[in-house]
Amino acid sequence: MSDEKYSKRLLQAFQNNSSVYEFKQFKRKYYATSSMKMLQNYWHEINLEENTNPEQMMYHSGRRKWLTIVENTNLRDYQAECLEIIKTNFDSGKSTLLILPTGAGKTRTVVQSIREIIDLSIKPLHVLWMVHTSQLCLQAENAIQSSWVEPRQNTNHKHIWLNSIYSSGIKMTKAMFGDNPSFTISTPDSIERGNWSSGFEQVFDIIVCDEAHHGVSEQERIRDMWPDAYWIGITATPDLASNQRIFNKLYSTLCSPMAFIKNNNGDNWKDTKDILIKSGVLSDYGEIAEKFIEHESDLLDLDFKPKSKWTEQPSSVIVAKKLSQQMLEEGCNRILLFVNKVEQARSIAGFLRDHQINASAVYGTLSQDERNSRINGFSSGHFQVLVSVNILREGIDVPLVDGILIMRRSLLQDDPMFTQILGRGLRGPKSGGTEKCLVWHVI
Repeated sequence: MSDEKYSKRLLQAFQNNSSVYEFKQFKRKYYATSSMKMLQNYWHEINLEENTNPEQMMYHSGRRKWLTIVENTNLRDYQAECLEIIKTNFDSGKSTLLILPTGAGKTRTVVQSIREIIDLSIKPLHVLWMVHTSQLCLQAENAIQSSWVEPRQNTNHKHIWLNSIYSSGIKMTKAMFGDNPSFTISTPDSIERGNWSSGFEQVFDIIVCDEAHHGVSEQERIRDMWPDAYWIGITATPDLASNQRIFNKLYSTLCSPMAFIKNNNGDNWKDTKDILIKSGVLSDYGEIAEKFIEHESDLLDLDFKPKSKWTEQPSSVIVAKKLSQQMLEEGCNRILLFVNKVEQARSIAGFLRDHQINASAVYGTLSQDERNSRINGFSSGHFQVLVSVNILREGIDVPLVDGILIMRRSLLQDDPMFTQILGRGLRGPKSGGTEKCLVWHVI
């Protein structure tokens, strides 16, 4: 089926002729983000049953997809340079740390590198894609799935399995691996809780650690499970690594587009962001405007106590409303607002709604569905302001962000965390984002 409307009708027919339990199991087994994709997953299994060992078709969880491998798409010159480094290091067995700014296409670069490695391999390769939160796992799953949509001809491997077992509490099974390559997406804690190394000592050929600056000690333990696997780390902020000694041991080779950087008069990987801003790949945020909370409170005739916590002062909520309104008046359409505490985020979002600004807050205790709903509402333009503490700091892809308001006391601009926050608004016009992004920092 090529039409979502007709797919929904067919899926409704499935439901009408099934029990509630049967239809629930069907949706879990062939999970997808749309009716059409769900039916495609079902259709793939039907096509495979004639030539596949039944044991291979066992689903280890409700989140397994059959994907066809596409022709390689064109990469930008700096991405292609990194791709060649990743492939060369795979051949030599050297672990690789890819460093590119947020918005520069790190995931796409690694996915295509792995596609080319799979294409050159005689045996099916199995990839573990490791991310530290379920939200980032979902983003990785969508990115990988979108890269495998049409078949290609001259290759050793035309199909892969995409296994997504994060938040499932289900262990790996032999059914995950067979005569086709596979991607398995999981969080480090799911791996360690599931005792994955037992019976699967040699299963993974490549392990990708997204946002590799997180959980360095976890990575070291997991590497001991699969010591022969080729490791690829991905990060925009290597300075955030909690243990630099272990971090440097895990990743022996730095992958950064040095030829591209040198050709654009740069010196090292830290210059990549400025070069990409000038070329339009990333958006230009110009000068970061500093706002002083005491001054803003005084202008509003509010009482502000410098030695007290912001979250305990109603003045910070009112100042947030004033600054958000000013950013909207200056042309911003989607503003990310970062604060210190969940209570503060919820208070600000509620106060903005009371003053006719569509706003919502995202925080860790929300259900995954509710969190996704609010992020999608912001992406579509329904919410003008999305307030958060840490969840939106990394790994969230909202290209049309054109305003960032940072109300994190004691957060300095040279802090790697500040760089991560800033990266949320750096998708440039060549990356489907905005040409400019307004950044205000309240101190």
